[in-house]
Amino acid sequence: MSGEAAPAAALEAAMGALQRSLSAGVEPNPALAVAVLVPLGRLLLEGSLDGVDQTISVLVDLVDPSGANWREAVAVGVIARERDFAALLDDPTSDPADLSDARTDLEALFCASDALGEPVPEALRERVSARDGELEARL
Repeated sequence: MSGEAAPAAALEAAMGALQRSLSAGVEPNPALAVAVLVPLGRLLLEGSLDGVDQTISVLVDLVDPSGANWREAVAVGVIARERDFAALLDDPTSDPADLSDARTDLEALFCASDALGEPVPEALRERVSARDGELEARL
């Protein structure tokens, strides 16, 4: 899979997993939130908007009964990804491709969170942006 197909397929699979989990009574968790938001955000970043509005609407309807649990899952997932990115950046042996992917995933999470009305705290965005110079130097 390449280009738009990879995030679209990942989003479809993640939405299916989220629906099954919620139907089974499992509360949203950071892993499920990140699994849905990263490919959704990547599609938004790529400008691949075909079906994205409908997906956002379905997602909001799916997680609405979970309310605070979904918001917490998103927040914890974003923070965990930011820490993963920082750890990769602090490790001089990290593969540049992994660093680039981790940063893109964070930007995708920010974008998807905004689209869902769950904005990422500005302090976290600033912390990530402050390290972009280090990232560029490694790439």
